[in-house]
Amino acid sequence: MLSMFPMPFSGNKNTKESKIPDRYDFLLFKNLISDLEIAKNANINSHVVKRLEEDYIIKRFNDEPEFAHKLLLIARLDPLSNYTVDEKIKILESSCVTKINATISFNIISFIDRAESEHSDFYKLDFDSQKQIMKEYAEEVDKENDVVILEKEVLQDLPPLIVKRPIE
Repeated sequence: MLSMFPMPFSGNKNTKESKIPDRYDFLLFKNLISDLEIAKNANINSHVVKRLEEDYIIKRFNDEPEFAHKLLLIARLDPLSNYTVDEKIKILESSCVTKINATISFNIISFIDRAESEHSDFYKLDFDSQKQIMKEYAEEVDKENDVVILEKEVLQDLPPLIVKRPIE
């Protein structure tokens, strides 16, 4: 039976020794790209788009399982993964997302890189534990940003500094 969402081949067909896809793989991959483009352009439910993106990652990076796993984790942990940067900014400005989720989304790659280095078992943790680590990182960033914003506001309230230049 032909699956709508092809899973990675579990045999040795796509090992490092043999990366050449057969015609069937190429057609599935081409259809998957087409389906993904159609879904994004038609504003299909974001969960469907997310699933298509995951299938694309699995199929496209089948011969690089560690990289595919990282990309899947990025897609799953990013609360706004299906939105462009401009769309994310509009969503944040309209208060349709929490500041924490926006911070996670804007920093997802650096957060996952950090989690990899700080938690040797990060990929083995359950999803809720991984989300909690992302939340902690976002809270740190938000706290740092609040200090910077406060400093700017305080500096704005100060009178301008007058610098006297020597007359030449």
